[in-house]
Amino acid sequence: MAESEGLGRDLLALRRHLWFPVAALVLALAVAVGVGLAFSPSDEASFRVRVGLSAPPPLFGPPILPSTEDLARLAVSPEVLERASGTLAAEGIRVSAEEMAGRVSASAGGGEGVISFTVKDGNGERALATARAWESAFVAVAQEEAPELERRAAAGYQAQLDVAASLLEEKRQAAAGEGPDSPAQQELEAAQENYQVASRLQQSYELVARMLRVDVITERVPYLKGGAALDWAGRMGAAVAFGVVVGVLGALGLEVLARRRLRDVAPPAPAEAERPPSPSP
Repeated sequence: MAESEGLGRDLLALRRHLWFPVAALVLALAVAVGVGLAFSPSDEASFRVRVGLSAPPPLFGPPILPSTEDLARLAVSPEVLERASGTLAAEGIRVSAEEMAGRVSASAGGGEGVISFTVKDGNGERALATARAWESAFVAVAQEEAPELERRAAAGYQAQLDVAASLLEEKRQAAAGEGPDSPAQQELEAAQENYQVASRLQQSYELVARMLRVDVITERVPYLKGGAALDWAGRMGAAVAFGVVVGVLGALGLEVLARRRLRDVAPPAPAEAERPPSPSP
């Protein structure tokens, strides 16, 4: 009985202050529409990937693997852009690799192996199609070019081997005809030892290059920037729910305040007159 009386009071309060839920609902819908218009879809597409590299440690020398910056540079290389251009051509979209180079950018950041890709185009649909083709091309080329990426990362050891080989040949010519204990022969032996160390290092990194594996995980699929805010059905539904909840709570709060003010301004009830004592028998 008490619960039904309380519900009746709440319904009566809503009827008295119906303007508040209506106002809250209208305001919530207006804000939702304003947000949707402010974040209209742009002509800029984007996506983000995380690249994982796995390879056995080198037999000689410290571990060296391609950096995230190396992978970001690969993303805008002619090999990747030409493959993406070919994919777009198969879909009936004519965008050359040179045109793509002026519209795309890739940057490392946001974590180990994370690369963010951006396509700026005057046409939103074409920008999104370019981003999708670019993503596919990057994944394919990164896996195919994994050995070359490792060779570039360890290029310093190849350069060291080239220098050691040149020095060895120089010392070999200088020691020709010299005795076994001559200074020239001692320098030749040192050059041979240096060359052997450089050769082992270079061979070690070549083995790593052959066994390097590249795994690309798409953390965020290609999308038009601002497009995520255009889910009108979801946004308007959330606005209605928010407006109703705030409106109902506000109406009940207004009713509580109104009753409190009535209690404060109501005159006190008159005291009951004192009855004379009844006569004793």
